[in-house]
Amino acid sequence: SDFKKVCSELSSAAAISGLIVSIIVFLLSTQIIRIMAPGFDKQTLEFSAKMLSIMSLQIFFIFLTAIWQGILNHEGSFGKPAMIQTIFSIFVISAALMAGKGNAQKACLWASIAATLSGFFQATLFAIILSKSKAGFSFGPPSIERFKLLGKSFFSLLALNYDYFFITINLVFSAFFPQGTLTSFYNAARLAQFPISLSSSPAAAVTARE
Repeated sequence: SDFKKVCSELSSAAAISGLIVSIIVFLLSTQIIRIMAPGFDKQTLEFSAKMLSIMSLQIFFIFLTAIWQGILNHEGSFGKPAMIQTIFSIFVISAALMAGKGNAQKACLWASIAATLSGFFQATLFAIILSKSKAGFSFGPPSIERFKLLGKSFFSLLALNYDYFFITINLVFSAFFPQGTLTSFYNAARLAQFPISLSSSPAAAVTARE
């Protein structure tokens, strides 16, 4: 069907685009950290770049799972996709705790590895659910129009997966600050999100009525 074809082409476009971005971030991890935090010393810069390079593959999985979650939501499936998103938090928190207390850099390193592994498991579960849905699970040759559509949705993909980027960045920075810094960052972000959460759903309901 046309719907299956569109989903297949979007999946391919997301996979190709995500892989390209992941490779760029992996190759330029040091330069990216240097731009984000120009005051880092050599040791801090190298560690931060190492974490970013480890998590660069997560971008590939984010592109795929974001598209697949949108497809499933379009079909009226919300529960399973929402549950799959909890895998990221479970993996990261478990890895950080198992790394042991008193060594923030070790905990962050294990958390970054766990985050990337969680992306693989999330994508696998999404693929299984998709294979049983109307959209099906397949990769078809994408047209230029699909890449354009994905490009228009780029910032939406970032917003949808805000927490992945937020935790990645703050894990890096908080590793070099006093104990409790990451919690402060997290609480501040949730406080900032509160007014957005109150207004976004009503606004979407009004502007995107069907």
